[in-house]
Amino acid sequence: MANPLAAKLAAEIESSGPIGFERFMAAALYDPDFGYYMGAGKPELDYRTAVDTHPLFAAMFARHLDRSWHELGCPEPFWVVELGSGLGSMAASVFRIARELPWGSILNWTGVEIGPSRRRAAQLSCPRGRFISDLMQLKSGSSGVVFANEYLDAMPFMLAQRDDSGWLEKRVGVAESGTLIFVEASADPELELYCRRWADSVPVGGMIEVRTEMDSVFAELATKFQRLKAIFVDYGGSARDVHSLRLSSGTALAYRGMQVSEDLLADPGLQDLTAHVNFDAVSESAGRHGFRTRRITTQAQYLIDLGIGSYLPALAGGPSPDRSRYEAERDAVSRLLDPRQMGSFKVLELEFGPDVAGARFNPRR
Repeated sequence: MANPLAAKLAAEIESSGPIGFERFMAAALYDPDFGYYMGAGKPELDYRTAVDTHPLFAAMFARHLDRSWHELGCPEPFWVVELGSGLGSMAASVFRIARELPWGSILNWTGVEIGPSRRRAAQLSCPRGRFISDLMQLKSGSSGVVFANEYLDAMPFMLAQRDDSGWLEKRVGVAESGTLIFVEASADPELELYCRRWADSVPVGGMIEVRTEMDSVFAELATKFQRLKAIFVDYGGSARDVHSLRLSSGTALAYRGMQVSEDLLADPGLQDLTAHVNFDAVSESAGRHGFRTRRITTQAQYLIDLGIGSYLPALAGGPSPDRSRYEAERDAVSRLLDPRQMGSFKVLELEFGPDVAGARFNPRR
């Protein structure tokens, strides 16, 4: 095998037997030597997130932070934890914007990013931020905000397929030729429980993805802070949307060079792996650790509520409007809001700890 990670995984399988897809995915994305996010892949060439699309997304999030800071009672310091902070683009943008805001000088930003080269790049991009490799390294704080954009979709998941008698697990084995292949196994009780809880409408032959690590994230956050506002942005929806007849073949995909593939086992370490997020399961997982769901909405509605609609009219009405710049900005805003692009992404807002008395703060009032 030319692919070193494929060879490494094949040796493990031949020694110990087939592995769960979540083990394969964890290695493909996070293996210290050959993982996609550890330096083998090129995420910046394979996909774009809302943060990459336009600085306006960070500007709107800064408004969200301003609202949250007031609702939390104006804590000092003001903690912000970004899960999956990448190259530090969001942190750097928010620090620039926050210079003009009352909490700018007390902002304590910690980015959690597993990739060492990405952490180094983030630190250069945002010297005031702190970038760590694991949530366990997070320092304890009083009150703050957690932000995660396209973080949950990259969390390793199991694969399950429905058959006439129930559910099977799709594991990863090795063919006689030495290539990695899918093999079937009986579903363990945890997998079976999830499938029965959330995927009753999936037909025989249908596939779903099952994440089992979310509880550890919320459990760790709950031990670090007294009060939190958390926001998770990702593609997905309710269990009925994600695990459905319409998506009966599953939602797991691979990305490489801005191209989409359904060959999940090809070139491990060189392509991104992802699947839609079941936000019902996320909300339930958070609730087990004391988080309350404030709302689940779309990215478009979230940004509209924060005032993104005033941006283009203000740009067009400026003293010397530039038509070509306006059109470029309009296209970027459209990508953030269009339901056929990022606008249909879901935004889950959570709260943890004692509520703050008084009315919700309105940043546009």
